[in-house]
Amino acid sequence: MEPFYNDIILRHNEYRKWLDIFQSAEGGLEKVARSYKRFGLQIMPNNEITFMEWAPCAKSISVFGEFNNWNRDEFKCSKNNFGCFYVNLPPLPDGSPRIKHNTRYKIHVEGADGSKMDRNSAWATMHV
Repeated sequence: MEPFYNDIILRHNEYRKWLDIFQSAEGGLEKVARSYKRFGLQIMPNNEITFMEWAPCAKSISVFGEFNNWNRDEFKCSKNNFGCFYVNLPPLPDGSPRIKHNTRYKIHVEGADGSKMDRNSAWATMHV
């Protein structure tokens, strides 16, 4: 393995660098592996829905769909220091979730260059 020593050290150092990044940004590799429990649409016990998407180069993101008559401006996300956009969608007045199962939705992304596009969330579990 002597001929590969430098490559092994390089790869190990890269591995350690990413472990440190995961630890400081997300709280460790295990939390990164369980990201599916935080990103995308998540329903809370009180029927509030949280949405989170990682898009570090985007200027803005909003969530829209059948649940709000495709209004791109109603649910605009905030952005944290790690490039994650997030928004909370309160339950309907009757206490039911705002977004029902099998409801079609998209995210509206404004890119760093000002371009605007509608996309599917990377965390959606079903696309139509």
